[in-house]
Amino acid sequence: MAQELVLGIDPDTRNTGWALATKHKLIAVGVIRGDGTVESMFVAAHGVPVQRDMDLIGVEGQEIHHGGKAPPHDIIKLAQFAGVIGAALKGIYCCPLEIPKPSEWKKQVPKPIHQRRSYTAYGLRCDEAAGYCYPVGDLSAIEGASALNQGDWKHVGDAIGLARWGADRV
Repeated sequence: MAQELVLGIDPDTRNTGWALATKHKLIAVGVIRGDGTVESMFVAAHGVPVQRDMDLIGVEGQEIHHGGKAPPHDIIKLAQFAGVIGAALKGIYCCPLEIPKPSEWKKQVPKPIHQRRSYTAYGLRCDEAAGYCYPVGDLSAIEGASALNQGDWKHVGDAIGLARWGADRV
């Protein structure tokens, strides 16, 4: 039986992380770079170099937390980006799309802890930076990993977690 292939997407208005994985193997990672406009992200999403049959695309949805540190208007803009990226990729790959809220896919676990768990699940060691984790050691078996800088892993780490979440669902 073939492993289910899932594309995880952690949207951002400029640097959106993505990860292609099965439940047991991290295959490829990357960043979709845009200029902060919805149009640029739509165009950039078409450039994700994942030419494989996928079973699911998981794009992180957004939640407004009243009294939270992120202004609601920023969350709404990010939700628009998530929708555009999800629609673009669903159109390309013609597979199911899920847009879980953070509380659905990573619960209330802080980013560095959840990312560390995701990396560990794929046999990767990691270090912690300000508010996120990044893998260390030999990443040559993961397509695209060598092209990322340390800061890119802030979003790619969440995309890996989303891909693993999706692989558990299909």
